[in-house]
Amino acid sequence: MTMGLRERKREQTRTTVTKAAYRLFSEHGYDDTTVEMIAAEADVSPRTFYRYFESKDGVLAEGGYEVVDRALDRLGEDRGLRGLVAALTDAYDELVQENDFKELAALLRENPEVREHGPVWRRRWSDHLAAQLALDEGSSAPSREQRIDSTAAVHIVGVAVDEWLYGSHDASISEAAEGVLDHLRSSLSVDEQVPDRAS
Repeated sequence: MTMGLRERKREQTRTTVTKAAYRLFSEHGYDDTTVEMIAAEADVSPRTFYRYFESKDGVLAEGGYEVVDRALDRLGEDRGLRGLVAALTDAYDELVQENDFKELAALLRENPEVREHGPVWRRRWSDHLAAQLALDEGSSAPSREQRIDSTAAVHIVGVAVDEWLYGSHDASISEAAEGVLDHLRSSLSVDEQVPDRAS
């Protein structure tokens, strides 16, 4: 469905604010950047900023929502865990190719205080993913399977992104995710000897 003029303007403003925030975070550090500074850089009022984001933390979380929405657009028939992981990592790789992820990646590498918000963001992203999967099927609430698959996919991809951030960028995030999945398959193999707790 094509966005109307108002929706396009809102999306443009959101993008402008997000990019302004990333620039300031990179230049001044996350802790020393205020909402007022972001608003001035984006040429909007602080009140306008708060129409789009609840705090500067919300600006950083925005990238994850974009990844989820891109993943949903490319999701095929496999809407289970593997399909979700593939769609999410493809969306991340797409952002990397477009260079939209560079500033955020540098920010995450260089600011430990930013990474501390990761668990909260991932919960929000997985909730958003599960809710959208449910809506696509005409349901107002996600099923148990959709909640589990969404949560697992977002966290698996989160580990893959961490591996990519702090490792070699020669491999794609999709390849990093395959490595994570291979490790999980090996660790959770039914062929492993499970200790007898009763003994």
